[in-house]
Amino acid sequence: AFLISGGSVPIPVLDMEAILPAYPALPWCSMMTMGWVFGRFLLRARNAEGSLRPAQVPQRLLALGALCLLVYGVLRGWNGFGNLGLLRLDGSLVQWLHVSKYPPSLTFVALELGIMFLGLSVLFRRDAIRPGWCKANGPVLVFGQTAFFFYVVHIIILEVASRVSGLHMSGNLGHALVAGGLVLLVLYPACRGYRALKQRYPRSVLRYF
Repeated sequence: AFLISGGSVPIPVLDMEAILPAYPALPWCSMMTMGWVFGRFLLRARNAEGSLRPAQVPQRLLALGALCLLVYGVLRGWNGFGNLGLLRLDGSLVQWLHVSKYPPSLTFVALELGIMFLGLSVLFRRDAIRPGWCKANGPVLVFGQTAFFFYVVHIIILEVASRVSGLHMSGNLGHALVAGGLVLLVLYPACRGYRALKQRYPRSVLRYF
């Protein structure tokens, strides 16, 4: 459960009914490792002037994204292996997107990474056409360079706000969109401050967060 599958684990010694490892180590660590390897690929793609070769990176990202989404489509359509038991009940869009994240199924990983690769392809292509459009203090870089910090803090903020407002486990899409927009506004200066702290101590453990 802790390494691969997640699920309830009884702890009789501590007189606990169960704990729930929502993030089994091996699937998530493998994706983190892939991220570091991908970062090395981007570093190797730099030319002598320090900029990315415009034709190489977006094309490879586009190919990776298309491959991931193809894997997702085949496995989700097959409705068997790769879904970790969370099968489609019908052909609706909601059921196609209702993939297992805890623990991450192959369909979840392929869908999320496919979307990410396609998004990065668009951003790198835009950077090649219009160098410098992505400002150092713009939201793309600020949130991108403090992703884990943002992830942890936004959960705390939304959890507290939902309970205080009485909307915990309720509300509608409108509430979700408003809450998401407010979180971005609130956390933008916090993420800038945290990024500055990381840059001040570049070799500390903060660089992993």
